[in-house]
Amino acid sequence: MAERVDAWGENQKAARRNLPLKRARLQRAYRRAAQVELSRGQDADPGPIRRRLLGKWAGHTRQVHLEQQGGRRERLQNEPRRSAEARARRRATRGRRGDA
Repeated sequence: MAERVDAWGENQKAARRNLPLKRARLQRAYRRAAQVELSRGQDADPGPIRRRLLGKWAGHTRQVHLEQQGGRRERLQNEPRRSAEARARRRATRGRRGDA
């Protein structure tokens, strides 16, 4: 099995904390939907209400991640996000901050 990369920018603590929170939120939504259906009275049928599944998926393999990262880096060098004037202003601003 290939080694996977967490490229979402979150640390592992965030993922460990957020998965149970998401699961609990889905369960609360299910209980609320069932409660609303049961409050209808005699014609209530909570049977078709289903709990939504928690989606989890693996990250990219290290090889795929590095290929994508290289493609992004190459694209940014060929087509920068900002104009040349904006980059020059930013460099000048950074230079002034260093002098002060």
